[in-house]
Formats: sequence, C-alpha cells, structure tokens
Amino acid sequence: MRKERPPEGGRREKTTKNGNIVSNLSELIENSTKNERKERHSMKKKLLALALAAIMILGFMPQNAKADGSVTVYLSLTDNGGYLTDDDDEAIALREITVPYFDLGVYYGLSDFYYNLDCDGTYGNADPDDPWNHTSDLEPGTQEDADGIVTLLHLLIYVMEVYQLGISPANAGQGQLKPYMQLTDNYDSTNSFNATSGTTMISISGTPGSIYFENYWNMDPLLTVTDNWMYFKDYTYPLASPGWGATADQIRLTTGNVITMGHFGIYGMYNSIPSTFSYAKVNGVITRKISVSAGTQVSLVFGHTSADIMGTYATSQDDFEEEVPIYRFAEHATTSDGISVDTDWTYIDDTDEYGAITINTTGWTAGTYMVTVPGLEGDIYQWGYYMGYGYICTPGGILIEVY
Repeated sequence: MRKERPPEGGRREKTTKNGNIVSNLSELIENSTKNERKERHSMKKKLLALALAAIMILGFMPQNAKADGSVTVYLSLTDNGGYLTDDDDEAIALREITVPYFDLGVYYGLSDFYYNLDCDGTYGNADPDDPWNHTSDLEPGTQEDADGIVTLLHLLIYVMEVYQLGISPANAGQGQLKPYMQLTDNYDSTNSFNATSGTTMISISGTPGSIYFENYWNMDPLLTVTDNWMYFKDYTYPLASPGWGATADQIRLTTGNVITMGHFGIYGMYNSIPSTFSYAKVNGVITRKISVSAGTQVSLVFGHTSADIMGTYATSQDDFEEEVPIYRFAEHATTSDGISVDTDWTYIDDTDEYGAITINTTGWTAGTYMVTVPGLEGDIYQWGYYMGYGYICTPGGILIEVY
C-alpha cells in the first residue's frame, strides 16, 4: 500500500478515530503560537521605534530649555566704567544665571511682548521710508507659541527681581517687579500702566520687536540719562533682519549665551573708537572662562566689539590698537559703590599696542578672578555735534580660575 506523503514540514498527522479533532486542535495551537510570536515581534518593533525616536529627540533637542523651561546664561551688567552689583554688593561680571520661563502677559501685563515664532530674520522697520522710525512691523506673539521660550526680556526682569528686590531665585518670575514697572505700550495703548508702588524701577515703551527701556536698574534721572542702554548676545549685535536690530523681547536665549549689557552716561558712544563691549581671546577665540594651575603663564588678547548703529548694524570684533590697562578682582569681590578701578581692582599690567598681554599667575591664591579692561573713555560725537567726553567702551574680559 502506498504511503501518503506527509504534510509539508515532514510532520505526519495522527490517524486515530478522533484524528480530525486532534488535527484541528493542533492547528489552533500552532496558529495561536504564531500569532503570539507576531504580536511579540510587532511590539518589539514598536518599542524599538519609540526608543529610536526618543534618542533622536534627545540628540537633536536644542539647549534652549531644560526640562523646567530654564536656560543658563552668563551676564555682564555695567554702568559706564564699572560693573553693577547685586544685592550682596558683588559684581555682575560674566555671572552664571539660570533663568526660568514665566508668562510675561499673566504676571507682568506684557502680552504684546510675547516671543513671535516667526521673528527670526523676518521683521524690520514698519516704515522703510523713514529711517528714524523706531516701530517694527512685527505682530505680537501668542501665549501658546511663546510658552517655554526664554528671551532676554525674561533675563532682565529676573535679575532685577533677584538682585534688586532680593527675591529668591525659586520665587522670581511671578510678578514681583510689576508694582515697580511702567509700560507705555505703543502697539496697544490700552495695555499701558504705571508703577503702582509709586517707585518706577523699570520703564518700558515700544512695540513688539522694538521694545525700549526708558529706565532700567532703577537709574536716577537726576544723576544720569536713564535710557542709554545697549546689549549684545555672544559679543554680537543681535539682528532681526539686515539693517534692523532685534530687541530684548525677540532675542531667544539658549544655554551658554553670553549677554553683555551696558549703561552709558552720554548718547552716541557707539560712534567712537574703541566701543562698545570689551572681551578677551585665548588662542584667537573669544573666551569666557579658563582654568589654570597657579604659576601658569596666560597669554590673552583683549579687544572690543561694536556695531555700525548708524548704518547696517553689522558687528565688528577688533583687537585693541593701543595699550590698555588690565586689572583683576576676585569673582565675589564686594563694594558698596560698584566695582571700579578706584576701589577694588588690582592692576596687573598694560597690554602691548595690539591688545596682547601675558599674565603670570604665580602667587595668585586659589579662586576665580575677573581679569578685565576698565571702562574706556573718549570724545563722543553724534550727528556731527560734540556730545562730550565720556565712557565709550564697557569693562570686559575673562574669568580665570586658579587651582
């Protein structure tokens, strides 16, 4: 008798009187096992896809915000020839600051100054035929789009609350500065308000993308002009588009940014040379901080960064072309009058005529020092008129940690 060919796979079916039942049950078990394998394989693929997606997200996630919506930046805040100080009378010189995100509209009534996601390189003068017009053509951002994005405006509010009002960093950003704030909203005048405390420490005017500080840091109008501020990001004049400067509300911060902001007592300082912010270079690169062992010879080149304010706003970064004095002071030096060469600074030496200097750290005790150019003075002209003799370039330099 011819034997029947076994089923594919070489397995012979059982031939009992209940053969059909056994065969069907076997098929059910086999199919069930196959389905479980498929499901497990499919689940593995899904989990792998999710893991790869997470890796890609983390790998490409910008450093503009931490999990709590904060960024860590480095701020120098100056007034003419010296550094401004915090509520402990310590110089704000390349100070590391972690700035949280907070809602500008909810806490401060600044809804017209929400960050606009379309601001980068897209907006400019609202009236291109009028070069003296200071109104931008940018629409306000939305609360939803701005959520989690930290701007220079956040930083400037935050440092006033922490260093002027003495608010703890954990509690800052919840409207504590608003009673001392004045707003002249040129975009929507119905949003304007005065300082309810009776004391105006910060006064803001302008439109989205063209915010202006009439007063900042509680400057005394009886002693100085209060609105002559300038700020750079990473030693560069921030541009909204060619020929149009970006303002604090539309300058997005990312972890690692260096912000230099200076107050000047005479208008037009940017027309003079050298201006406006000083820096130090190590091996040809502008550097914020280095660490060396005591006794190390440190070679630096000092320079200044400025912008063509009356033209294209293009930034230039140039080594000093003259001898400039170099000083140092401890990172946490204190003074009641602001850090200046007249009080707390220790003279090191002059640079050569190209801004270069080699500093010997022998004898320096362990710690971190601000090594800096003092504020530099010169003749100031504006629109062909002599404005006076005053500060044209802020103090600036590098932190050197000695161990």
